[in-house]
Amino acid sequence: MESGAYNILVVFMLISTVLSVVYRIIEKKELTQTYATFVGIPLVIGAMTAYLSRPRSSMATIMKITTLLLCMVAPALGEGVVCLIMAAPIIYVVAALGYLLVQAIRNRLGPRGPGGTLVVVMLPFLLAEFTSTPHSIRSPRTMTVWDERFIAARPAVVWQTLRQGNLVSREFPLFLRAGFPLPTKLQRQTNGLTRLTFDPGSEPWPGTNVIVSRERQDSANRRLTFVIQKDGTKLARWLTFVRTSFEVVPCPGGCRLRQTTVFRQRMQPGLYWNPLEAFAVGQMHGYALSHIQRLAEEAEAR
Repeated sequence: MESGAYNILVVFMLISTVLSVVYRIIEKKELTQTYATFVGIPLVIGAMTAYLSRPRSSMATIMKITTLLLCMVAPALGEGVVCLIMAAPIIYVVAALGYLLVQAIRNRLGPRGPGGTLVVVMLPFLLAEFTSTPHSIRSPRTMTVWDERFIAARPAVVWQTLRQGNLVSREFPLFLRAGFPLPTKLQRQTNGLTRLTFDPGSEPWPGTNVIVSRERQDSANRRLTFVIQKDGTKLARWLTFVRTSFEVVPCPGGCRLRQTTVFRQRMQPGLYWNPLEAFAVGQMHGYALSHIQRLAEEAEAR
């Protein structure tokens, strides 16, 4: 009964029980995309493991228990597992910091250590409460991501492709196929609205799976902008799209097509999630630009 495996099992059961209660509270208060989830929960893992496990094996036990918890949660997330994979580095790091924090507080406060640890562990949950509204974070940062690609076709041909071509392809990059909602159909309506339909996926979702945009073009036929009116997809859990635009820039031998997307971040901590969200948007750009390039160059060849 004193074996290391038994100790890890007991610690794992205790921590998983506590975390199930904590997560239900976070979910009820609609704080699942905040510091409470991505800092608070791993901090609890690290702190509890430090107090419950043997001193000589605490750090190793933290890594094992964190891995077990991630493996236990992953099958239940369905398509959300991509978010778990992206969050794994910060979960491991914060859990380890939780252990080091407990050790530092123990050394400094002695018998009063648990009280000091509790105060520090509660900080991410308080921060989540004070920096979030029921539906999004307070004062979200507006981010802009742009990418461009050379197209061996005349600007008029590229513009015609943007205005009338089928801009949805099924050739998605590996990163987007890891669990993101993927577009299946673009419908243009006579009133200037567009409906971009996404696949429902395997995970239940109450939304419409449609992004509704208003299409706008400049008088010079150089820039086409989709201003987002409503996002009923799962993407709205992670970020809020404002607009995306395509700009045709003439150059020798063809033109350059630049795509720019503006969105507001919804995930905390932003220092960690913002670069990942920008990378994901860049992958979306690569998908769209490569498809438009192929359509335009085929039209030019014809």
